[in-house]
Amino acid sequence: MPKPTGISRRLEQCIQHLQSDDYEGALVNLFPAIDKTAKKRRPKDGVGKRIKAFLEEEETLISAAAHQSNGALMCYSPCPTNFITSPVWRETAR
Repeated sequence: MPKPTGISRRLEQCIQHLQSDDYEGALVNLFPAIDKTAKKRRPKDGVGKRIKAFLEEEETLISAAAHQSNGALMCYSPCPTNFITSPVWRETAR
């Protein structure tokens, strides 16, 4: 089994904090994971610019995850077709 990346560890910690209603702790772990992933795409851009671009590029995926309920993905029109093949999932696995 491959060793978890720093990004995946941050996301796991974020989820644990969310499950215990610790929203500040969740954000403390989420934003470094977002920044590190965004930096892989835009290594020369500043933090604000690359995070904003990343969030805009992954808006469909983020919206789909935000509408998740009881572990089942609820798709609203338009349902994201790139959810599973999104590059963000491949990047976090590296």
